[in-house]
Amino acid sequence: MRNATGEWRTGATFLHHESVCADGEYCEEPGLNALIDLPESLKLTPARDTDQASLQALFRSARPHLEQVDLPPELALTLVQQQYRLQQVHYRERWPQHQVWLVERLHKVIGKMAIDESSSAIRLIDLVLFPEHRGQGVGATLIKALQAAAQAKNLPIELSVDRQNPRARALYLSLGFYTSRYSETQEDMKWHAGKRSPATSV
Repeated sequence: MRNATGEWRTGATFLHHESVCADGEYCEEPGLNALIDLPESLKLTPARDTDQASLQALFRSARPHLEQVDLPPELALTLVQQQYRLQQVHYRERWPQHQVWLVERLHKVIGKMAIDESSSAIRLIDLVLFPEHRGQGVGATLIKALQAAAQAKNLPIELSVDRQNPRARALYLSLGFYTSRYSETQEDMKWHAGKRSPATSV
């Protein structure tokens, strides 16, 4: 982030990994967020239990088809809540150490990022912005910042994109991601600084 004088500064710690320091004791390596630079107007903050309403609203905003279900409002809300809980269970089972971050712009929640970091890759599990904040370059800014952090750690970024979301796919392609695998519903995509796309497996 830039400080008041316009200089770049780093944000709070994202994820830590223990390593052995010179004195033989365990210490923490810098987390991803220590390497992520964002404009001063954008901020990443850890999601807490008290943020569930915002997280569910973001989940719902990314699934307009749920709004089209012919159900009474209270049942439609129950359906959204059930789908959201299932997503969270899946995330915890597949990426037990993943972290969820709220994206704030001028102190207002406008989106979220869910990220998992391992020794072999950074996984962008989820990136969602409220509809009124899409198409303004925020997503690209977040991804570019993540790419810079991944490059500093010499790690690739992996993600999956819904094949019914051509807008997101086009954004990732424009930022240097390539498709590594297809399925009926998703494309697995990957980015690694300085490495060209290999032959795509279908």
